[in-house]
Amino acid sequence: MLSLVIPVYNEEPNMAEVCSGLRTTLDSLCFPYEIIVVDDGSKDRTFSILRGIQANDSRIKVVRLAKNCGQAYAFWAGFDISKGDVIITMDGDLQNDPADIPLFLKEIEKGFEAVNGWRHARNDSCVRKSISCLANWFIGLKTGVKLHDYGCAFMAIRRSLMDRLLSRGRGCRFIKPLIACLAQSIGEIRIRHHPRKHGNSKYSLLKIFKTGLHFALSFKARLFKRQASRFIIENPRYLGSKT
Repeated sequence: MLSLVIPVYNEEPNMAEVCSGLRTTLDSLCFPYEIIVVDDGSKDRTFSILRGIQANDSRIKVVRLAKNCGQAYAFWAGFDISKGDVIITMDGDLQNDPADIPLFLKEIEKGFEAVNGWRHARNDSCVRKSISCLANWFIGLKTGVKLHDYGCAFMAIRRSLMDRLLSRGRGCRFIKPLIACLAQSIGEIRIRHHPRKHGNSKYSLLKIFKTGLHFALSFKARLFKRQASRFIIENPRYLGSKT
């Protein structure tokens, strides 16, 4: 079973197309699935539109946070109720392409615990791409895991890893670096990145700077790596597992 977890904030114009595109791709895979959309305290009609879509499709679950808490906390809310053997995360702004989902599943079948999406041809400004390159370098330095795109929300996570995330890092604001510390194997694939059709990015340059500063001062990679080592010792069935 697949679980799609999608946080959204003021994405009213995109919801119908996002859900339609996901169902088209997922129906073609012949796997049972659920789509969990977490409304992160939207101030527009995002929630009411989602409830209307949900009324016609029981596979769509809608979670509404009482206030805007941020993307990471919206992801955790979706993770808490997900039931899939593989959890796929993505943005709800139409820049991620649902047609790339089979690419993630193909890599998961190779035995990776997580597969990261790499927006190798990003439709963003040069400033954003430059900041992203610097952030990728710094996060890789701190975690010891070098990925091309730590800022991409599109990724696949095995249930075994998700259980560890929920038991050892629940609520952590920096989910991707946490995954890098706890996963035993991470793959990375090139994905499409479409221009934004409606609305604006929720991450201003000031917010990106504040998030980076918070990560530099607060994220304890060594702590999570020690937790991962203890988990492998306590649960040797995961060591080198391909199932």
